[in-house]
Amino acid sequence: MVREDEGDKATPKKRPGGRQVALGPEAARDAFLSALARTGNISLACKVARIHRQTAYEWRQTEPLFETAWQDALKDATDVLEQEARRRAVEGTKKPVYQGGQHVGDIQEFSDTLLIFLLKGAAPEKYRERMLTEQQHSGNVRIAIEYVNDWRKYSPMVEAEHREAGGKSA
Repeated sequence: MVREDEGDKATPKKRPGGRQVALGPEAARDAFLSALARTGNISLACKVARIHRQTAYEWRQTEPLFETAWQDALKDATDVLEQEARRRAVEGTKKPVYQGGQHVGDIQEFSDTLLIFLLKGAAPEKYRERMLTEQQHSGNVRIAIEYVNDWRKYSPMVEAEHREAGGKSA
């Protein structure tokens, strides 16, 4: 994980005359992971660390500790995005109001869309998208199809419903 006070590690050092000093392998790894945690962007993190993308992927493939740190950095970046989404959904953002070319005040805008995504992520069993369709077949066969937009729960749910209906387990 990257602490906020570690942000300067990713800043390239410059020699007199403006040329950048190459980072050593450990400093490059630290710079990459710090930038990845802040941005969630592999290309940008490589640029900050002054390494090729292939180098980062080789480190990830051959060094288990680096792989773990990479995943932690991506989780940190996701946390930053979630915090910002929550702030915009719950606290809102100030938008200036102009009248006749003059700034006359501000309004607080909230994002219902972000709030919906946060609810779906926090409680997918309650807020996932569902669609229930029932039709009658000429042979009096009732068909019920539920659209589930959560791949993690789809297979176990279908299996449980199949068993409840008296079907054999697959």
